[in-house]
Amino acid sequence: MWSILSWCRWRSTRDSFGMASRLKRFKYHDLSIATDRFSDEKKIGAGGFGVVYSGSLKTDQPVAVKKILKDSRGEFKDFLAELDAIGRTGHGNVVRLEGWCCSINNFMFWCLRRQNVKLFLVYELVPNGNLHQHLHERAEVLT
Repeated sequence: MWSILSWCRWRSTRDSFGMASRLKRFKYHDLSIATDRFSDEKKIGAGGFGVVYSGSLKTDQPVAVKKILKDSRGEFKDFLAELDAIGRTGHGNVVRLEGWCCSINNFMFWCLRRQNVKLFLVYELVPNGNLHQHLHERAEVLT
């Protein structure tokens, strides 16, 4: 019975990596440089699952880097769910997911061992504020 449950759990985890393999995997070092080592000056938002920083990659591409919070329940599950949901969305009104990052090289090993690592999602950076500001704080119309 235990082996069947383990196999089912592993298969579910393995299948969740499908989207990760189709997206760009960023290096932790590159994201650290892009966000000035995740400095408070680069922080543009925070929520229940993570903190978001603005950054600029070596290619001068502006990005938003979401650091998944360690203390959020189901950290790994939340990471894979967002990676899968946003990665499959191709709509003009939804911010584009550029890729992901894991602070260790062997991501699959971490999944099995649950080592203490940092997980990140990298999005295109959309100018002019966030959705909350547009819905609740701004009176002017954007063109």
